[in-house]
Amino acid sequence: MKFYLKYLNPVASLFIFGLCFWLFIGNYFFHFGSPAIPDYKTPYQQGLNILMYDSLPIYFLAKGIFCSLTLFLFGKYLESHLYDKK
Repeated sequence: MKFYLKYLNPVASLFIFGLCFWLFIGNYFFHFGSPAIPDYKTPYQQGLNILMYDSLPIYFLAKGIFCSLTLFLFGKYLESHLYDKK
């Protein structure tokens, strides 16, 4: 448990944040659709603001920040209370 809380928990929270941040940024610059539509322009090519073009990528960014921060802080809380030698 100590190894998990000290090493794997921060790595897992960084992975979750990185994945959700990649979905947020990637959907803005690249087309993730199944069939490539030749006339389709990404929001970046259309000149749209990265924070205002769609609600689903913002959801992934907010979810990534919330879940990774919650996992990290709860791990630090458990680490301090389980292994407190006072």
